[in-house]
This record gives sequence, C-alpha cells and structure tokens, in this order.
Amino acid sequence: MQTLSTNPAIFQTAGRDPSAQQLAEQFNQVSSGLATVASNLNTSIQSDVAASNQDLTQIALLNQQIMEAQSSGGTANDLVDEREKTIEDLAGKVNLTASAQPDGAINVTIGGVNMVSATQRRIVWRLTLVPMDRSTSRRQMPARR
Repeated sequence: MQTLSTNPAIFQTAGRDPSAQQLAEQFNQVSSGLATVASNLNTSIQSDVAASNQDLTQIALLNQQIMEAQSSGGTANDLVDEREKTIEDLAGKVNLTASAQPDGAINVTIGGVNMVSATQRRIVWRLTLVPMDRSTSRRQMPARR
C-alpha cells in the first residue's frame, strides 16, 4: 500500500494486460491517421470542385468569345488554344465529354449532364459536394427550399 501512495501510476496500470493497452494505443493512432487522411482528402476534393467550376466558367466564356470572333469573319486561334488547354485541365479532374458544335463552340458534359452549352452561351450547372451519410454510405441530399 505504501507503494501505491508514493507512485499512483501503478494503480492506473494495475490489472491491465500491457499488450491490450498497446493494441488500444495502436488503434487510436490508426484512427487519428485515418481522420487526418479523410480531412486532407476532403480539402483536396473541395479545391478540385472549385477549380473545376472555374474551368467550366472559363470554357463558357471562351465559347462566347470564339463564336463572336468567328461570326464577324475573324479568327480565334489563340482563344481556341486557350479553351483546349482549359478543357484538358478539367479532364484531368473529371471524366468529361467535349463535343464540337458547328458554330465553333464546344459543349461539355460530365456524367451525361450538359455542364457547358453552346446554345445557352453559359455554364449550365455547377459542381457541388454532397455530404455522405457515413453510417449508410448514401448521399445526403440538400434540403429543397
């Protein structure tokens, strides 16, 4: 009893299996590491979504400028090159389909959804993050207003 009063740490580990405690500590370390990975992944995805929306907006703007230049009899080679580079950048983030239109514009679809439409001369949809319900691995849909 004198040992316990002079060294209370003995009480904290008394009766515990050291290997079980080590295993619990390892689980805690793995859990902490996974939480960090999840946080970093979420930050990366948010950044990619924002960059993708910027690319879509830029493609729509370049479409408009290209169509205006070509309709007035001019050439828009530099704009076409810039649009192609922007499409390539976007394709590095998402699986897309780009289809050329007779008026010089390009429609961009992602997952079958028309994101940039030459006929509307603007970005049609924006990408958004939809949180997952971790208990069921299903998407939580935002509330409608």
